[in-house]
Amino acid sequence: MKGKLCFVAAALVACILTAPFAAPRAAAENSVLPDFSDNFDSYEADGKFIEENEEFAKNWTNNVLAGGEEQGIDAHLKGIGKIEYENGESGNKVLHLDNASVGMDSYFHIGPAGDYRTKNFTAGFRLKFMTKNAGERGWAGISFRKKATAHYVGTNNLLFTVQRYTKNTEITPHTYAVFNGGATNDFGDASMQSMFGDALRFEDASYKVPSSASGEDMPWVDYKLEVNGNTYKMYLDDFLVADCTFDVKTFDYFGFLSLNCCTADILVDDFYVNIADTELPPVIEKLPSPVVALGEDGKSIKWDRIAGANLYTVYIDGEVVKTSNKTKYEFENTLSAGEHKVQVKAVSEDTFEALDSDLSAEVVYTVAASSSESTDNGEKGCGSTAAFGSLALAGIIAAAVSKRKR
Repeated sequence: MKGKLCFVAAALVACILTAPFAAPRAAAENSVLPDFSDNFDSYEADGKFIEENEEFAKNWTNNVLAGGEEQGIDAHLKGIGKIEYENGESGNKVLHLDNASVGMDSYFHIGPAGDYRTKNFTAGFRLKFMTKNAGERGWAGISFRKKATAHYVGTNNLLFTVQRYTKNTEITPHTYAVFNGGATNDFGDASMQSMFGDALRFEDASYKVPSSASGEDMPWVDYKLEVNGNTYKMYLDDFLVADCTFDVKTFDYFGFLSLNCCTADILVDDFYVNIADTELPPVIEKLPSPVVALGEDGKSIKWDRIAGANLYTVYIDGEVVKTSNKTKYEFENTLSAGEHKVQVKAVSEDTFEALDSDLSAEVVYTVAASSSESTDNGEKGCGSTAAFGSLALAGIIAAAVSKRKR
């Protein structure tokens, strides 16, 4: 029952930060990723939302912080987070996340900027559930082993959260596996136990927060998540609230992690990630660029299919003209006379396995001027010009050049 309630009213905060002082791969000599921490004191508490803070965006990322727009399942990424003083106008600074005001099922997430993928780690943060804007309940936690820096139901990942009902004085754990995006699967559900048998061991317990009162802001609690191979442990104030072993290969890889919240009004402080890996995550290489050739008809280009690509984007003079799964592109008759530079990019079907390719070497496609365009003094050509206007394109000259765009 609690799993269903959590899914309906989910408030997820998985807090992941790249260190303000170094990009994940800034030091090539490192054999493992560096640890990260952020107490939020380095940012201005100026009343602006975090997506307006350039310094914040250097260390954290989501689609909006990376320069994109709110869209789809990531539709509530703006107007949620601010850097504020914990006690008003001075002193300790915290990250205030409020998507309870947005409405039910409003989900927010941020993760470390850059290629920050880990398999084994201990991560945590100080957490305070507020009541001013809170709804009936809210939750927060960490999503990890993610194949993309996206909404938790938009990618393969594990999700370990804690939830507070505003009227309660205790916090309950909620832990899930999400297979390739889609619905959350609660480790505590009988269906999961039946499906995975001895491969799944799970125990959980609620935590009664000392000095807490119904309907009031909760005291600060320390959230901690330990991930070691296929064993995951979640703590509140060093009290073990979830203990899980999930012995499957589905999540056995270096993945992204994120700080998330849904329908919550919370304060976050002193976030950290301590890496326990003994090696760096594997480098995700780019797909090879397509080798583009002129079609036999002189009016198209073609290329061989690239393993790992499901789409191809055609550029003419630097502008996208078409994206499709075809390995051939036929030129339109609307191109203006003159030379046009044509390139193709292979689009990865799984950016966790391979990145999009670089643009291909340029192919120069030359459109010859029609007789009406080449007539002197602005006079129209012979009467057959209009009739043969479309045939003038049959005289198009296309030549490939070996120059490759870098």
